[in-house]
This record gives sequence, structure tokens and C-alpha cells, in this order.
Amino acid sequence: PFAFRKAGLVGGVIGYLCLCSIVMFTTRLLIRTKEELRAQGVKTSNLADLSKAVLGKGADVFATVLVCVAQVGDCVLYVIYISRAMAAIIAPKSVGGFYYCICVLCCLPVLLPFILIRKMKRLLVAVYLSLGFMVVS
Repeated sequence: PFAFRKAGLVGGVIGYLCLCSIVMFTTRLLIRTKEELRAQGVKTSNLADLSKAVLGKGADVFATVLVCVAQVGDCVLYVIYISRAMAAIIAPKSVGGFYYCICVLCCLPVLLPFILIRKMKRLLVAVYLSLGFMVVS
């Protein structure tokens, strides 16, 4: 929302479409690369294996670090979004102050167990709930 507001409606839509195109293109490249490696008899089960097969030794560690950094960034953004929404509901006049800090502290114990989930399918209920809450807020 912040970047969209700064870019304006037209700039935000164009930027969003560009980002979507880049994501779709890179996702298709990953899928195509995995299929070509499978045809050559190389088995890859995740992004780290794919990186190691294509780029060699050490690339798997680099890919894992990048994925972890991206996931931590996503978690931080979710905590900020949820905390701001909760603070706006609790005390609409003072968003960003004491109530915001309380909301951040309330979000952490709820969100921290999600870090321990190893299979993404188990997060499906949480994803639907979060989408529902985003629509409502």
C-alpha cells in the first residue's frame, strides 16, 4: 500500500503488472530448468538442489540463505500489517504509539509457531484465514 500510494494509481498498476510479469517469467524458468534436469536424470526436490545442480557446489547454501532472508522479510511485513490493523481497531487516534507496540507483542506468540511448520500444505487454513482478515480489514 505504501509504494502503491507513492507511485500513484497508474504507476502502481504498471509497477504491479511489471512485478507480476517478472515473477511469472522466473517461475516458468525454474520449472523448465527442473524439467530439463529431470530429463537428464538429475533429481531435484527443492530450490537448493536445483541451484546446486545448475550452479555447482555452494550454490545450494546461497539459495537457502536467500530463501530464509525472504521468508523473514515476509514474516516481518505480516507482523507490521497485522499490528497496524489491530492498533487501528483498538485505538484509531493513536496508531504508531503504545497500542501499536502492544499489538506487535501480541502477534509474535501467535505467529512464531508457524516458523516450525515444515510442510506448506499445513498452512492452508492459516492462509485462508489471513486472506479473509485482509479482505475484512
